Amino acid sequence: MRASAQVWLGMGLGFILAGILVLVFPPPAPTKQEIEQRARALGMVYRDEVLVLAGESEKSGETPPAQAAGPERPREVEVYIPPGFTSFEVAELLARQGIVADARSFEQLIHQMGASRKLVAGYHRITVPIEPRLLVEKLTQQ
Repeated sequence: MRASAQVWLGMGLGFILAGILVLVFPPPAPTKQEIEQRARALGMVYRDEVLVLAGESEKSGETPPAQAAGPERPREVEVYIPPGFTSFEVAELLARQGIVADARSFEQLIHQMGASRKLVAGYHRITVPIEPRLLVEKLTQQ
């Protein structure tokens, strides 16, 4: 009985000392850069880094690229594909941004080319308009 009391007393004193040490010598707080790096690794993006989606542009009165009048001039856009997106989600994202005409057809093309599991998450610079096959190739390159 006496030995177990000593064990409990030792554990209690150990926890108290550990608590005092943490209070006296706290771990260093992460810098803003470290926080941003960790957040980006989890998929964080800033608003100005993402293209406006069709639903949002309707609210602001802008004309989405897919509905713009006249022939489309070549332009460069940056697209962010979050980690874990499926080929269907990628196709929908590109269709909403006016980069591809039809999400379902583009998803089928991804599957036909065997690229479903090869799509690379992250930022991609794309010159639009672009042939769908070239777009699939671009999205599978790192």
